Amino acid sequence: MNFLSHFNILPDHHDHALCFGSVMPDLVRASGLLKIKKPIIMNDPFHIQIERGISYHLQADHVFHSSLYFESWQKALGHLLGKEKLETLPKYLNFYGHVLIEMWIDRILLLTNQNVGELFYANLEKIEKDKLKCWWEIRFVKHCDEFDFFWNFYLKFINQKFVLAYANEAGFKRAIKGLAFRVHRYELSEYDLDFLFSACNEVNELIVSEQKDFWTAMESRLQVYLPN
Repeated sequence: MNFLSHFNILPDHHDHALCFGSVMPDLVRASGLLKIKKPIIMNDPFHIQIERGISYHLQADHVFHSSLYFESWQKALGHLLGKEKLETLPKYLNFYGHVLIEMWIDRILLLTNQNVGELFYANLEKIEKDKLKCWWEIRFVKHCDEFDFFWNFYLKFINQKFVLAYANEAGFKRAIKGLAFRVHRYELSEYDLDFLFSACNEVNELIVSEQKDFWTAMESRLQVYLPN
C-alpha cells in the first residue's frame, strides 16, 4: 500500500503520531537509512501512538498483498503491460505493476475525497523535531547520529507534498519517472510513460467499481490483527 492508503485505513485521522507511524516504515526505508520490521513496546504516550501506527502499516501491507482485489487488479494491469515492449523499462514489469496499482489507489482516494491529501500532510506537519528525536533515540539506539539526516529527508517529504500530484496526469507520470530512476536508474521516455498511464487508466473502472468492497474487506481483516 502507498502513503494515502495507509492513512485512509487508520481508525483516527486526527492523531498525528498515529499518522506518522503509519508511514514511517516506508519513509525510513526511502531515506536509505534503516528498515522497520516490527513495532516495539514504548512507555511514552506519543511513542506508543507512533508504534501503533507502525503496527497498522505492517499489518495493512500483509493484508493488502494477500488480498484477492490486489491480485485481480495486478493481474489485469500486468496483462496490459505485457502487450508491448517498453524500451526504457526493459525489466521488472511485475515490480512496476505492483507499485502502479498502489499509486493508483492513492490517486483514486485523491480524486474521490479532496480533503484526504491535505489532512494527511496536516497531520505530518504537527510532528515536533525534539519529540521525534526522543522516540528515534529509543527506537534506533545504534543510529542516533542519523536522526538529523532523516529529519531533513522528512521535511523535504512534507514540504514537497508530491503525493498530491498523483491527482493529475502530469504529476502521476512524474512520480513514475522518479521512481524508475531512483530504483533502477531507468530514464523513462515520454512514450513509455504515456503507455504506463494509459494502462493504469484502462484498469481504473475495475478498481473504482470495487473500491467500497475493497476497503470494507481491508478493515474487516485488519480487526483480527490490530491492537485497540
